[in-house]
Amino acid sequence: HLPRGATERAYRAEGFGIEISNGFDLARADGALAILATRPNMTGCVLRIAEASGAIIDRHVFKDECVATAWSHDGSTLIVSTIATPVDSSLWRLDRAAGAPTRLPIDQPAFHDLAHSPAGLLYTTGNPRFAMMMLTGIASGRR
Repeated sequence: HLPRGATERAYRAEGFGIEISNGFDLARADGALAILATRPNMTGCVLRIAEASGAIIDRHVFKDECVATAWSHDGSTLIVSTIATPVDSSLWRLDRAAGAPTRLPIDQPAFHDLAHSPAGLLYTTGNPRFAMMMLTGIASGRR
């Protein structure tokens, strides 16, 4: 017999025209949510940060569809994967507070799931064959 948990709303898009969320990650450092969302009639996606304080920041609009995001260990940066076609994918690094995203020079057909680990950035890739990969040597916040 499994225990029944309690459900509580963590975030709801209100008044900003957000249709759906493509992915999200919770910052372990402070509880902020990074949300990849689309708006009606929008090409691409918006990276929205919902701070634990309740503040909402539309951090960046990407021209391509967003697939996944992951916070750095200290919550200072985010990695976002975007996809233009089934075989044209990009990884982006963004400072939490400001500045333009930096495209990471990684050549993979697709980046699906992202997760920071002590060894680096773990991600899934593959089209048509699935693989899990580890990316090391990128600056992505303190551990």
